[in-house]
Amino acid sequence: MVTPTPDVPYRESFNDNDGQWISGQLTDTISSWLHTVSPDSRLSNTDGGLWITGQSMSSDMPAYRASEQSFVESPCIDLGLLDFPMLSFKYWMDTDQGDDGAVVQYKVGDGAWRLLGAIGLGDNWYNRENIIGTPGGSEANERRIGWSGRDTTGLVARFGLDEVKQAIGDSTVRFRIVFGSSRDLPSEHLFGFAFDDFTINNRDRVVVVEHFTNSQQVPSLFSQDTALTNLLPNNQIVVDIRYHTSFPTTEPLITRQSNRADISARALHYGVASLPHTVLDGSLPEPGFLPLI
Repeated sequence: MVTPTPDVPYRESFNDNDGQWISGQLTDTISSWLHTVSPDSRLSNTDGGLWITGQSMSSDMPAYRASEQSFVESPCIDLGLLDFPMLSFKYWMDTDQGDDGAVVQYKVGDGAWRLLGAIGLGDNWYNRENIIGTPGGSEANERRIGWSGRDTTGLVARFGLDEVKQAIGDSTVRFRIVFGSSRDLPSEHLFGFAFDDFTINNRDRVVVVEHFTNSQQVPSLFSQDTALTNLLPNNQIVVDIRYHTSFPTTEPLITRQSNRADISARALHYGVASLPHTVLDGSLPEPGFLPLI
């Protein structure tokens, strides 16, 4: 069992060995996952060992198999000493876009495997839905989401594990990266999916959230409730600022304020024209509430 702490995170480089991760398959098709210390030349920014699909062809030009539902599974991990756990790893993908892809699943104790995250959450997290290969199976991945397509630059995926920690209680958790492919493979020798530098540590980033709202607008109130639900459990890592604007209608909460100019100036700075509106770390504004990593 692995027990990361704030001072000593769990970091597995796979440079010396397979990290005690195990490979397997969910169907009769043999897994093409393998641990290697000689990564495929098509991968950029590699550093020693990693896990990669592609065992079905010669070592100089690996390729994955048709109809795969294969995985690489971590040791048991205890998140109990981390206040704000986060998972991250480097990945490369070279799949038939929309047909084949990969996802991350987690399992608490002896429970069922669950999908970790969704499109639009985390950083460099899933980029595609309706993947024909249904990585992880349809029961755990109804929308068939995951990583699919080609990017061999070595992106780093990050995802907060707050909900996972709440679900664990006194138990432990395991993670696995599942690769799913369709019955029809492209004529090219695509290597599939590879990952390295799997890390679980404590988040130390402080996020500034600026939320523009108006108490007279029902959609705005609903968004504010959503924001509170998401922010309050993370109040140690979030600076929560809420602006009540004087548009689109009079805001009774600011009629007695002596410094209304700052609110108007902030809204003008971000180009806020409709409510509700949330800005994360000064990023370009997007309608509604932006989820935290």
